Amino acid sequence: MEMYQLCEPQEKYPERQRVLERLLHCIWSEQLFRKALQVDGKTLLISSPGWWNLEAGPDFRNAEMFLDGVRLCGDVEIHLNSDDWYQHRHHTDPGYNQVVMHVVLYKSQDDCVKQNGERVLQMEMKDCLLEEIRLLQQKIPIHQFPFGPESNIRLCRRFLDEQDEPSLIRILDSAGDLRMRRKKEHFLEQIHTDGVEQAFYKGLMEGMGYKQSRYAFRELAHRVTLKELLAFDQRSRRGIDSMASILLGTAGLLQEFSGTSLLEPDAETSSYVAEIFRTWKRSESQFAGRQLTGFCWYPSSTRPANFPARRLTAIAAFFHYYGGNALDRFIEVVHDPQPVSIRNILKRWLDLFSRPIHIYWSYHYQFDNRKFSAPRRLIGTERSRILIVNVVLPILLAYVEILQDSKLEAVLHRIYREHPLLCENSITRLMKHRLFGPAGKSGCLIRTAHRQQALHHFFYDFCDNRESSCSRCGLKGEPAEE
Repeated sequence: MEMYQLCEPQEKYPERQRVLERLLHCIWSEQLFRKALQVDGKTLLISSPGWWNLEAGPDFRNAEMFLDGVRLCGDVEIHLNSDDWYQHRHHTDPGYNQVVMHVVLYKSQDDCVKQNGERVLQMEMKDCLLEEIRLLQQKIPIHQFPFGPESNIRLCRRFLDEQDEPSLIRILDSAGDLRMRRKKEHFLEQIHTDGVEQAFYKGLMEGMGYKQSRYAFRELAHRVTLKELLAFDQRSRRGIDSMASILLGTAGLLQEFSGTSLLEPDAETSSYVAEIFRTWKRSESQFAGRQLTGFCWYPSSTRPANFPARRLTAIAAFFHYYGGNALDRFIEVVHDPQPVSIRNILKRWLDLFSRPIHIYWSYHYQFDNRKFSAPRRLIGTERSRILIVNVVLPILLAYVEILQDSKLEAVLHRIYREHPLLCENSITRLMKHRLFGPAGKSGCLIRTAHRQQALHHFFYDFCDNRESSCSRCGLKGEPAEE
């Protein structure tokens, strides 16, 4: 049996068993503790360890526990020792303000404080484990977690295991429909407030964001409206650069390249950046007081092709190509007098997203001389599919409801039901494992984006709901109709 090494200097804990933090995550997930747990002299009962977070932020989300009968619901952060709370700078990060328990193997100090000034409770593991840590290290297959075999089968899977296949299909389809209906209602509100094209623009902006950066994209769409952006359009390629300069400047992304701060620029980059700066400087006063500060544009896991300068230029290029009536292009495809299949409609929609190009950004991902080995689309195929499911379909469903076009509405629902699978993400992987197990029925049942959206619905309505928990799971049948 391989023995895993601690991600800390060995001399730091010479008398202690050297283990990975990941092992502690497995222990917490499976709740391998003795029955009696104490924190600050009070009895701790853990009803749900929460769900294992594979994104940035606390290790487990939406845990539920009771401390002397008082319910605590929130996040859990796990470390080898208490000092790691400060070494990892969690005390300065508001993303950890919802942590209700700091679980450590060794409690090296009494108090850990959150960014909001509140003290976080600490539970020390070392004297609470079912077996010695060295034995658990030998027995637990840590690399199979969080999607490997588990002893803690949750209520949702027990319920779904009792259903026959037609019932499972009905439950999944109902959940997928409900998720799309909520998206449609969101866009209905946006259309009534801002108009259909501004609502579409805001939806695309948020959809082009990546994880944490989507909040920055959404706020930028609020500060620079589509009408304002289109006022800077021109017929030539300069129209893209003109609009992009407004987005980049208001986003605050040009400030880091002011003066001589460019990293090893080539002649092409120097010329392009100079042009962008000239355009922005001529219009900067129009957007005074609107520049974004303090927003996350570069999440740690962002791939170069998804860097914000490329994404914002993609938005500029998209509206340069299609103008203020961009949504009509998608409707025209469906209204084509020649009968077309759902597959053909989706192909033509993807073509609408892939058409916008830009000479510089097809090869670059940042303002320097680093390039892709081959040209890249501004809006890739997978991102286009995500935009179709999360933006195009729901806003069109909202729009046709206003127009009372039942024929087009039926076609849009067919497109949604038949849209192929999107790429897996941490939520779909978690929910497939949680609902169906590592060798469950998910491969047979989850074959469309519609069914994937059902997994998102279950996650946000049940797993990520602080009013509920695994011990009181409300997933006991079809999602309630609204």
